[in-house]
Amino acid sequence: MKSDYFTPYVNDDEKLKVTHPRLVASQWKELVKYWKTETTKGIAEKNKQNHEKMNFTYRKGRTGYASVRYEMEQNGEDTSISNVWIKTHMPKLGVQLDPNTEVVVSELRERLADVPEEEMTQEHMDIIFDDVVGKDKRGRVQTFDLGPSKKDVLKNLHKCLALK
Repeated sequence: MKSDYFTPYVNDDEKLKVTHPRLVASQWKELVKYWKTETTKGIAEKNKQNHEKMNFTYRKGRTGYASVRYEMEQNGEDTSISNVWIKTHMPKLGVQLDPNTEVVVSELRERLADVPEEEMTQEHMDIIFDDVVGKDKRGRVQTFDLGPSKKDVLKNLHKCLALK
């Protein structure tokens, strides 16, 4: 909305003449006023810088990793970190895969395919994932949303494997 109805126009009069079809004039006026504040400009600039740092494009919109993992479980799919990551970063049919993600997906698939099935353990898959995608940042586990730490995940995983 901002890029189509606010940014292209130079002065306030032009910005206020063009309103978004889903907003009434008073709402649009308040939104323009908000976007012009220094605080909002600072937030927008910081968001822009953070977006430029992203190496990979998450392709599931508002759907979180936990929901994707649950859906994969219901469909009988492998829910390893690598598979969940690939599922959440693959575009819809007909949409070009970004180059960074394409390299990572290819490398993950190749490296996982090179390991004999009898030698493939969860720990081995995690090591390959960390090597290819990168280690998790402090307090985060990729493909597990913001909830558990890696220690929590591995502890519970080992408990589950011991019960089998």
